[in-house]
Amino acid sequence: MAQTALSICHYDRDGRDQTDRCVQGCYECLLSYANQLEARFLDRRAIRDFLRQLTTCRVRQRIGSRSQGEHLGYLRSRTQSDFERQFLDFLAERGHLLPDDV
Repeated sequence: MAQTALSICHYDRDGRDQTDRCVQGCYECLLSYANQLEARFLDRRAIRDFLRQLTTCRVRQRIGSRSQGEHLGYLRSRTQSDFERQFLDFLAERGHLLPDDV
């Protein structure tokens, strides 16, 4: 999503400006007829670095109140065989979603 937002604001993946026609914002990126009163406060340059940081973020799922690691421990504690534990480890090591329960 952050990469798409960068593109909409006329930046490439590395944050380089891809237009010389748009300074703060234009009707191709940030401006619309609905936000004309706020247009003077909008500036695509103000969000570039933040969007670039977001492009490198990883989102990790939480299961209830448990982190991914805590949930893996919970699931492993409820398994009944080495095969089940190996399968859970296989999923976790490759970043796949873990089952909600065993």
